[in-house]
Amino acid sequence: PFFSPLVFMAMEFFVRSAGRVGFDRTIFFNYQEPTPVPYAAAKGEMEEKGIISSYNMSHNEKYIDAYKALQVTEASIKQRSSHSMMSRLSLCQEFDSETSRKSV
Repeated sequence: PFFSPLVFMAMEFFVRSAGRVGFDRTIFFNYQEPTPVPYAAAKGEMEEKGIISSYNMSHNEKYIDAYKALQVTEASIKQRSSHSMMSRLSLCQEFDSETSRKSV
C-alpha cells in the first residue's frame, strides 16, 4: 500500500516523458490501430448487441414513450392551430362583409 502511489507517479512520469520525446506506443504497449469498419456493418453489429445506432427517438426503446407523447402533442398543436386559423379566417371574412355593407 505504501509503494502504490510511488509506483503510480513513476509510471505517469515515464509515460508523459516518453510522449514528449516521440515514444512509439505501438512498441511498448503492443498497440494496434483498429481497422476501419463500414458504417452499415457496424450498425448491424450495434443492433445485434442492443446498442443504439440512431439518433432517432423512435428507434430507442428507452425513449419510445417520450416519442409517442411528442407525436400526440404535435398532432394536437396542429389541430389547434388549424382550428384557430379557420376561426381567424371566418372572423376576417365576417369583418370584410360587415365593412363592405357599411361602405355601400
